[in-house]
Amino acid sequence: MSKNKGLSARPAGANNKAKADEKAPSAMPLKSVENKPEQKKVEPKAAGAKAASLTFDAGWKQTVQGELAAGAQVTVHYDPSRAQLQHTHNGAPAWGVQAFAKMLPGGQMVEAPVVDFEAKAKSAKARPLTIDLAKGTVELQLWFKNWTGGDQPKEAWDSNFGINYRFAVRP
Repeated sequence: MSKNKGLSARPAGANNKAKADEKAPSAMPLKSVENKPEQKKVEPKAAGAKAASLTFDAGWKQTVQGELAAGAQVTVHYDPSRAQLQHTHNGAPAWGVQAFAKMLPGGQMVEAPVVDFEAKAKSAKARPLTIDLAKGTVELQLWFKNWTGGDQPKEAWDSNFGINYRFAVRP
């Protein structure tokens, strides 16, 4: 028996009400406390939505895998060889590709790089971009800005000849 008369250890989840004759006169009843990890609130994906991806490949084809659905995510994969401008400055890459995504009808915008460079290797690699499609979205538009820096900055656009790449989204 423990030195603390009137208090007894009970396994987690057991009824922690002490019997009246077990309590010391001034003791408070024990409360069950569970150590639960803090949970982040995560919005559920749209019902029936599978992970979707959009691939912009080296052959200038666009491929959709899965279904784009409002409230779900889509990951964009952009092949760096699509970039028409690839410049170096003092032996280091001085170019990149920035993606622009617009969700309609709400007009929400996402902008992020889709090309990365290894620290030691000077070759480019794809940098996947995951977009949370806003609820109520019925269309996703994408376009890309290829840029160079250094001595002579330039820009080129990969935008389906100025009309943007357009993808239907299930509301």
